[in-house]
Amino acid sequence: MHLKEKPVSSCLGCSCVRPTSSGQGGRLLLATGVGHHLSALRSVLREAGASVTERAPGLLEARTPDAAALVAAARRGMSAPEAEEIRAVLVQDEQGDALLALALTAPTLAQLDARVEHADLLPLPPRSGRPSGRCTSRS
Repeated sequence: MHLKEKPVSSCLGCSCVRPTSSGQGGRLLLATGVGHHLSALRSVLREAGASVTERAPGLLEARTPDAAALVAAARRGMSAPEAEEIRAVLVQDEQGDALLALALTAPTLAQLDARVEHADLLPLPPRSGRPSGRCTSRS
């Protein structure tokens, strides 16, 4: 099963997204500023059967027929601190500004794994009526 991130809001510049299922493979971009995380991550991705390319220093692109399984394998293969440092985003056909927006708002590997595992959950509204700084509108 492959997951696409579908906006749940129409706010300008909002990064509220919810993964939705589709039966296709896809690309997973992963970034880290820590060299040994990159080496470990490359090994984990290849072990999971993904085709891995280093797109730039600290940036890996993994292609797979099952993105959900790859995200889960990558998360299991990394320690909790590593998964909190690595940024990850599922990519479909995005290019240019759309790809840049995805990259700049990419969740950590741990957050992406939680979204994939609990795709039916939506962000909770702010507590006690105070604005959270996050978009909570639904389209």
